[in-house]
Amino acid sequence: SKGEKMQKASNVRCLSIIAMLLTALLASPALSAQEAAGGRATVKVMTYNLFQGTDFVEVLQAQNAIEFLAAAQLTVDEVKASNPPARMRAIAHQIAITNPDLVGLEEVTLWRFGVGPSPTDVMYDPLQEVLDGLKAEGVHYAAVVVADEYELQGPMPDLVHYLRANGRNVILARTDKPELHLSNPQ
Repeated sequence: SKGEKMQKASNVRCLSIIAMLLTALLASPALSAQEAAGGRATVKVMTYNLFQGTDFVEVLQAQNAIEFLAAAQLTVDEVKASNPPARMRAIAHQIAITNPDLVGLEEVTLWRFGVGPSPTDVMYDPLQEVLDGLKAEGVHYAAVVVADEYELQGPMPDLVHYLRANGRNVILARTDKPELHLSNPQ
C-alpha cells in the first residue's frame, strides 16, 4: 500500500542519517585528552525528521499536464500550511534543550519559487531556519554535511512561475565544544 511504501522510505532515510552520524563519529580523531589517556568520552547524538511539508502524493499520482499543474499548487499549499518557520523554531528549541554534539536532520528540503525554470528565490530554507533558531537559543552549531537526496522542479498553474524542491539530509555539529574534533564527516 501507499502508506507502507512511505513508511519504508522514511525508515530508509532514518537509517541513512544514523549511518552518516556513525561514519562521522568513527572517522573522528580523539575527542578529548581524557580519551587520549585511555579514558572514555561520550558523544551525544540526536536525529530529527524535519518533514518537508508534503509527501508529493498528488504530484506523483498526476497522469497528465493538467493534473500535474493542479498537484503542484496543492503541494505548495500543503507546504505553506505546515508552517515551516514555526516548526523549525520548535525543532531548534528541542535541539537546544537536548544539547547533542551531533544532530542528523532528514527532509531538510530547500523550497524555491519564482519566474521561469530553475527558480532561485528561496521560499523556505529549513536548514537556515534551524541554524537561526539555534543561534537565538544561544547554542552554536554548523552544518558539517549537506547531502543532496533529490531535486524536483516544475511549472505552477500560471505556467510562468516554477517550484523547485531540493531534498537534503544534514549533519550539524556543535561549534562551541573545543574537545569535539571531526575528521572527514560524510
